[in-house]
Amino acid sequence: LRYVSMTQQEVSPDSQERQAGFLAAFKARGLCARPEDVVNILKNATAESPAFRRLASGAAGYTAALCASTRMAEQLARAAHRAGRSVPQDLAIHCFQGLRSSAPFPGPAIDFHAIGREAVRLASQPRRPAIIRRIACTERK
Repeated sequence: LRYVSMTQQEVSPDSQERQAGFLAAFKARGLCARPEDVVNILKNATAESPAFRRLASGAAGYTAALCASTRMAEQLARAAHRAGRSVPQDLAIHCFQGLRSSAPFPGPAIDFHAIGREAVRLASQPRRPAIIRRIACTERK
């Protein structure tokens, strides 16, 4: 699950890169990921939104989800509970989160302070050609 920006009117480059990693991981395991397995959600979506309800229902066949944020993971967990499913027994939910997050979900933990420090350093660099920096994640279990 990922957010789509109404102001940008497209999926962010960061999200596109995460999707490429997601699809590569599926392929490396010999699994087939369908296009509908990558779901776009609007920022203001709640547990009652059709996308969350569809994913949380047992009928959709999903047993796990990787969410772009803790808020998104919380909304999906609410939708799952309303659909009578238990988290993580029936639906495992992982999410991207900050290092200091207290969310009850496992997933990649990102050092947002390091990202901010790197952004300040990059602000004094020429804009062209684009400079791409990667900040390592750790795994919260």
